[in-house]
Amino acid sequence: MKSSTARLFASDVPFDPRHLPFYYGWIILLIAVLAMAAGMPGQTVGFTPFTEPLLATSGLSRTALTQCYCIGTILAGILLPHGGHLVDRFGCRRFMCIAVVGVGLTMIYLSLVPATAGRLAGIVPAAAAWMLALTIGIFFLRFFGQGMLAVVSNTLIGRWFENRRGRAVAALSISNGIMFNSTPIVIYSITQHLGWRGAWLWLGLASCTLLPVVCWLFCRDSPETCGIVVDGQADDTGANGEPPGVTVAAAVRTLEFWTVVMVSAISGLIITGFTFHLVAIGAEAGVDEQKALVIFIPAACISIPAGFAISWVSDRLGVKRVLLFMCAAQLLCYAALGFLHLRTGYVLSILGLGLSGACMGPIMTLSMPAFFGRRHLGAIQGKYQSFLVFASAAGPLYFALVEHVTGTFRNAMLYALVIPVMGFVLTLKLQDRRY
Repeated sequence: MKSSTARLFASDVPFDPRHLPFYYGWIILLIAVLAMAAGMPGQTVGFTPFTEPLLATSGLSRTALTQCYCIGTILAGILLPHGGHLVDRFGCRRFMCIAVVGVGLTMIYLSLVPATAGRLAGIVPAAAAWMLALTIGIFFLRFFGQGMLAVVSNTLIGRWFENRRGRAVAALSISNGIMFNSTPIVIYSITQHLGWRGAWLWLGLASCTLLPVVCWLFCRDSPETCGIVVDGQADDTGANGEPPGVTVAAAVRTLEFWTVVMVSAISGLIITGFTFHLVAIGAEAGVDEQKALVIFIPAACISIPAGFAISWVSDRLGVKRVLLFMCAAQLLCYAALGFLHLRTGYVLSILGLGLSGACMGPIMTLSMPAFFGRRHLGAIQGKYQSFLVFASAAGPLYFALVEHVTGTFRNAMLYALVIPVMGFVLTLKLQDRRY
């Protein structure tokens, strides 16, 4: 007869919780970190090392490639809420396996994109063929990588942790910070050794073969599927054995949901737009290219430890105070970015970028389960993540339009100051509670 621990790794059936390894929640955390790592090629930082090789190979203009990236990202954002519903329906374990295989197959497809574009060129002009082939690949890369793996990871943390959720998010936050800052260097090194097609091919094969096995063996949907309760809590499940929580339809009718969306999305919009036009913004401010590009290194040195500290104490502070702090950090960040030409503005920009970025991870992971419970968390996280994807897609366009109309990028930051002010006022009206 199999032991209870063996049954844990065999299926999701309940078993005697006394035999559950006490550390299993932290194994789930490691799986969430692994899922976020698998999704890095779908993030902007993971795609950046392939930008120049794609431009050289395809012959597309930078504007055309940007359009492919924008369209693919928007389409991914449209489908993300439906993906969140599937997470609730089929479970984190199954959908994490599907997502890592999806990312892998997409990278394999992108390694073969010249052949795909060549076949399409027999039907449409060569430039249109390349744009269509790349848009398809970018859509799936963003949907599975940036979108669904983030949704599954945040849902897992929300379902497996309650009293220790802040500590779990602290560990996830510092891991994400390290991965975001190391991903461009790591992938660039791989492309230097294997070429851009070889890099995508081998990363895709690893994602299709190794990761699904690890996820299937170790991932579990929730404590309830293992016959236990969430950490340190009395049994909070209802008569049907389900944890508490509201539906996504009920969540989107609340002030809490839209306040969190507004504050988070504007951060994604501004940071993405600022990053995309960084060299041009620096030139406008009289900052040389190297000094402009290096701004994120000291910001990361602030963001990583600050994100860890904010997440660690969030169990005592509550989501409301973290939101208020994020709004204050955004005010500092956007105002300082508008005066990048001044030494004080440059230094305060680093501080603002670091502190506001430090709040994003905790807010993304903590806010939804705290306000809306765990029962329909996948659908709610999917809906929430879709707005973040839309905002990141719109960021470069917003900066370009403001510069075109007003003649300066500076106004793009200064106009955005109204959002954290509104967010601060609305956050004060929220009830700081755990569902």
